[in-house]
Amino acid sequence: MVSGASVNTPVLLKVRKRITQHGGQDLDAPAEWMRWFEEDRPAQEERTTALYVEKKINYEDDGDVLWA
Repeated sequence: MVSGASVNTPVLLKVRKRITQHGGQDLDAPAEWMRWFEEDRPAQEERTTALYVEKKINYEDDGDVLWA
């Protein structure tokens, strides 16, 4: 069973026998995940503190909203 911060729903899976030699190193997945989201934090804070701009609505002569 696989679960964690990056998996929405726990997943059942079957792991096959390794067919290659082991020789690599594991990545620190939680640290990579946090670094990914930390990079966007200034932009996220800027979006949440941004001022709203009222959209100008164009009306026809009879008062209906002009959509086109």
